[in-house]
Parts: sequence; structure tokens; C-alpha cells
Amino acid sequence: MNIRVCFLINHIFTNISPYIFAYFKQTFSISYQMNRTVRGSAQSTLNGVQKTYCLKITKKIMDYPISVFFLNPVDPEKDGAPDYLEKIKKPMDLNTVKSKLESNSYPSIDKWKEEMNLIWKNAMTYNTEGNYIHMIAKELNEVFRRFCETIPKSELEAWTFRVRKTHSKLMKLIESKPDPTRKQNVTASVPKSQRPTKILLRQKSTNNVPSVT
Repeated sequence: MNIRVCFLINHIFTNISPYIFAYFKQTFSISYQMNRTVRGSAQSTLNGVQKTYCLKITKKIMDYPISVFFLNPVDPEKDGAPDYLEKIKKPMDLNTVKSKLESNSYPSIDKWKEEMNLIWKNAMTYNTEGNYIHMIAKELNEVFRRFCETIPKSELEAWTFRVRKTHSKLMKLIESKPDPTRKQNVTASVPKSQRPTKILLRQKSTNNVPSVT
């Protein structure tokens, strides 16, 4: 990188970053106060922001190849589980949950979580521990739990999450800024196979070349 460009980047981060940090400090202060207020009261309805995130999470889990066992209702005959409906009193699957979300059938986010968790619970109940479907259900249950930690309760909280994500990216960018005093080896980053071939401008002398004298 050109040395002038390096100094310019260094100047920008040195002079602008205090304002950036002040902005994020104020943002996180607002976020903290807002979270204290929202977490203190349970929401009884599934609002538009939550529905969007619930759908996003449901679809993301459905896209996992290992989720193929939980996409549709269990067919006792086709799936080789003749006693399934005897052991599982309330079957549930991902496509059913997705359809209920899209048709606004869930009165609250807790009801959505309850039916998502029912999918994993049913699989772990019917399939004994050590069975591959039991293990997959256990893993997806943990993945789902982590996803639920990032569901905002309002537009403001959704915005706060985006700010935090942007702040994290910004910090990584600042930490990886180039050192203007360090000389960069341009050829080191180019694969050997892509480097230009050296061309001999003069043929090397050999022993069989006759002497002039």
C-alpha cells in the first residue's frame, strides 16, 4: 500500500474515532435503559418485529440439511414408526410452525417457542439417546435456543442490535488498520504460480563456446 494512503488512514482513525466512540457510548446508554424497561414487563402479543425474526429463525433452521427429518409431519407407515402416535400425543413439524407464523396463528412469542421446542422434545422422546435423530434434535434444540437470544422486542431494540453488529465490525476494522511504518512485501501475497516469469536478456556462457583468442 502507498505510504501516503497509510498515513491518511492513520489520520482518519486518530481524529474521527473519538466522535465515533462517543456516538456508540450514547447509543449503548440508551439501549441499556431501554432493555431494563422492556425486560421488566412480559409481552403478551407477537408484534410485527418479533414475527419477522421468528420467521427468519424458523426458515434458517429449515435450511439446515440435518433439519430434513423435522420439515413435515411424521408418517407412521412411511417413516417406519407404527407406534409414533401412541407415544407422541402432540406431533409438530417445522412447516406447520412456519404456516402458523405466516397466518398469524400465534398469540405470543412464547407459544411459537413452545411449539418449536415441541419438535425437538418429540424427537428426543420417541428416539432413544444415542440414536442419530435424537442427537440431531438435541443439537438443533441448542441452536434454536441461541437464536432466540437475539430476538428483539421492538423496532428500537432491533435497531440497537444492528448498531451493536456494526460497532463490532468497526472495531475489527480499526484493530486491523495497516501500520504506516511497515514496508509491505507485494510479491509475498502473490502465489508463486502467478508471479511473472524471469526472462534472460543474455545467454549464459558455457564451456563449449570457442575462445576468441
